[in-house]
Amino acid sequence: MAQGFATNIGPRGPGGTAGPAGTNITRTRLFGAFTLYVSTTGNDANDGLTLSTPFATIQKAADYVVNNLDLNSNQVTIQLADGTYAQGVVFLPPTGAIAGNAGLSTPLVVLQGNSGNSAAVVLTGANGAAAIFASGPGTWIGIQNMTINPITSGATHSVRSATLAHIWVMGGVVFGATNGGQMQVYANTTSTIELRNVYTISGGAGRHLFAINQGLILLNMGGAATVTGTPAFGFGFAEASGLGFIQVLGSASYSGAATGTRYAVSQNSLITGTSANASFFPGNASGSTSSGGQYL
Repeated sequence: MAQGFATNIGPRGPGGTAGPAGTNITRTRLFGAFTLYVSTTGNDANDGLTLSTPFATIQKAADYVVNNLDLNSNQVTIQLADGTYAQGVVFLPPTGAIAGNAGLSTPLVVLQGNSGNSAAVVLTGANGAAAIFASGPGTWIGIQNMTINPITSGATHSVRSATLAHIWVMGGVVFGATNGGQMQVYANTTSTIELRNVYTISGGAGRHLFAINQGLILLNMGGAATVTGTPAFGFGFAEASGLGFIQVLGSASYSGAATGTRYAVSQNSLITGTSANASFFPGNASGSTSSGGQYL
């Protein structure tokens, strides 16, 4: 359910006096769950509101949320039709107070693939930052039921967060190969990526997990993530550097083999929750700590 309304936003003048007139911004206020549709056969000139009028790009849907909706504490689903998307998406902070009172236990926007077949929706592109990139406070994004395989020319990382953003990997996600030495799960600059459900790793990368500059990765899968095909990780499976933090919670674990260094912790960073089990992360070479890094 939704309702349209208009707000007028303008800068405040000096000394508390009225500033210049603002621009009327018409938003749709949500009173329940809301879905936008994207298809490889869609058109960004469509309204994206029905299966028969989908957008063509994920970015168009993300921009629609930022520019047109007052979430009013409700969740938006961006539903991707089956297909291969040679594109990436950037999620940025909402314009104005559109999030409502949603808390950090729930993503505001969920990028949803095929709930019955993760291989039916494949992201092969990127925007220069990652196939899926979230940055800025209030940017709380969930991902589920898709394969992320950024191998298109110029593609970089799979999933990346920065600057107080929070990404949830919610289930049914397959991490395929990346280009060159790129990362599959990359938390940077005081942001968080939480792996909240079991998932699959089917291809290699520079690193699978990389937390740097106070980035936080939470392994909260409630079971074992599956590694298939013995993928190679050129710089190691898990790395925390520059006050980065990787935390293993509960029964999270990994099943399957990989090649490369198991872990690396440096520059006063921390990997914790492994009970100092040197074989917790997949790999065929021993992990290491240096420069104040701890593996616990």
